[in-house]
Amino acid sequence: MKFINKIWIWIPISLAFAICLSACAGISLLDIFVLEHESKEDIIVESVDFGNSSGNTSLDNGSESETDKKPTTKPSNKPSTDQSDDDKIDDNNKETSSSSSAALGDVLSEADIAAIAKKVSITKQIGTFDNDNVSFTLTEKVFTEGSDKTTYFVVDIKVSSVEYLKTALASGDKLTANSTETVAKLATAQNAVLAINGDGCGQSKRTTGYVVRNGVTYRQAARSSSGDTESLVIHGDGSMEIIDERKTTLASVSNKWQVFSFGPALLNNGTISVTKGQEITGQSMADNPRTSIGMVEPLHYVIIVGNGRTNDSKGLTLYQLAQALAYEGCKVGYNLDGGGSSTLWFKGEVINYPTTNGRYSEREVSDIVYIGA
Repeated sequence: MKFINKIWIWIPISLAFAICLSACAGISLLDIFVLEHESKEDIIVESVDFGNSSGNTSLDNGSESETDKKPTTKPSNKPSTDQSDDDKIDDNNKETSSSSSAALGDVLSEADIAAIAKKVSITKQIGTFDNDNVSFTLTEKVFTEGSDKTTYFVVDIKVSSVEYLKTALASGDKLTANSTETVAKLATAQNAVLAINGDGCGQSKRTTGYVVRNGVTYRQAARSSSGDTESLVIHGDGSMEIIDERKTTLASVSNKWQVFSFGPALLNNGTISVTKGQEITGQSMADNPRTSIGMVEPLHYVIIVGNGRTNDSKGLTLYQLAQALAYEGCKVGYNLDGGGSSTLWFKGEVINYPTTNGRYSEREVSDIVYIGA
């Protein structure tokens, strides 16, 4: 047994143990290198101008009935098998049937909006919040497509300054891969009023894709030409802009407050940006829990979080999600991380029904978007 006391014999044993441990945790040796590499990326702090925007800064958020709504753009809970939106591969963007006649690039007409309205019903108003700087309503709705129904939640938000539309990383003041926490814990730590999951920027597989949080640049490396390369920029004046990382460097974008890099863009300049059968470039089912954010006008935003993968709530396609945002009056809309990551937190509780691996469970995420008062 003297060989056990020899130091050299423990080297291969320790290495084998480390490999097994990393495999169990879903982290490869390459991922470990990526984590170290990514944590050393330069952090750039730029000044952000929160000057007056051209939008309506009024915080009057009075309720509006579905029948009175006018488009501002012509624009048993048994879970099914869970598939994360995080796993990115090439997408074939096959066309499938849809109720709306609007196609890619079309501005939704009033007839299109009316067709969507017939499929949307309000279940209940969940809550409201109102002070001098932030006002929002949170409503539960149901979208019915044939025999399929999907429950989703709409937050209509107005802020006096985009400074109240904030973000937080699970890793704190630097972007560290695989550092995660639940939306509930991150929101509580930030004294948030309302919070959703972000774009999953800290996933170990994601070493590219623009990341700006609260005016601080954490990653400038653009995504390649394969897959989704559209980013959402929220400027200091409260406006939103869709950019393509293949064509626009992050350094060339001025006055950026937040930049998200998941995608794809759902609406751009009041037009639909996804095809009827399009999915994210990942191993994802067509109907999914979803998280999205859109802009009606600067400082007036809409968040939609949808349930999915259960018998009671099938989930939304990207095209249906784009329709839902357009129906709420958005001119710009963007898809954030979804699937089991989709989480909506309000006043200390999770409002939606997150599903992970076929069961109800709030998944830990790398970042959140939240409303601070």
